Amino acid sequence: MKILNLIKNIINGKPKAGQFSYVFEFPKQKNGEYTLSRADRNTGIVLNEKFKYAGSDHERVYTEFGNIEEAINTAREIAKANATVEIYVYDHNEQLVCYIDIEKEKFHNPYLEFNFKLKQQIDISPEEMLLAFGLNICKRLLPEYIKFYDRHQWGDPGALTEVINYCESHKINEMQKTKLQDYHNRIDAVTPDTEDFGDSDGSYALNAGCSVITLLDFLITGDKASIFDISTYMTDTVDFKLREAHPDLTEKEIDEHADMINERKYQLELLRC
Repeated sequence: MKILNLIKNIINGKPKAGQFSYVFEFPKQKNGEYTLSRADRNTGIVLNEKFKYAGSDHERVYTEFGNIEEAINTAREIAKANATVEIYVYDHNEQLVCYIDIEKEKFHNPYLEFNFKLKQQIDISPEEMLLAFGLNICKRLLPEYIKFYDRHQWGDPGALTEVINYCESHKINEMQKTKLQDYHNRIDAVTPDTEDFGDSDGSYALNAGCSVITLLDFLITGDKASIFDISTYMTDTVDFKLREAHPDLTEKEIDEHADMINERKYQLELLRC
């Protein structure tokens, strides 16, 4: 486990440089969990959960959260209520995810920043806008399925096109659940398995098929989480293509590549109310 060593300074009753060295143990967390800490904006001195200078290594300086949304939203509330406090949000590996104070908010992980902002937009977007968002991605992935079909002579591009056309020509309250379920079963049957088609074309076609299936899931159940999954099929496709063209790219380089930046920006703009 990593240990965070923090030197405290006392000036007029506050720790002086080098007088104390407190060791605050970073909490054990699982993947997907996040931790928040606070500090004085003027001095950088770490604060405890009561926003007082931490005076011993036994004080609680970390607050733990089960997901990034709770951590970031809490950090925003703290910054809004306390202009002299700066907040740091870390992932389970003690990597800084986001810095927040009353004036600014800076993410240090483009992947997590996009996911957080997209989920926020999805939560506040009306159903018809989410349908349009899902259809946009389904249509952009459809050519990948067609290329796969042309190469392997397996599948049914017409089935995907029929579902997309149906969803485009009807409002959500006009759609028949039985018809949507029939479409769901039909597309599932013609979505390739990477165990049978392990090439890149198979992976891209899988994402195309799954995007249509997941759009149908959204229309059948109303679960907005399906829209986030559709987004992931598109960004995963961008990721796969970058790795295929540039095998030596690191995760950081992919996150900072123009293709990925533009795709994420475009998706967020689609949901901008």
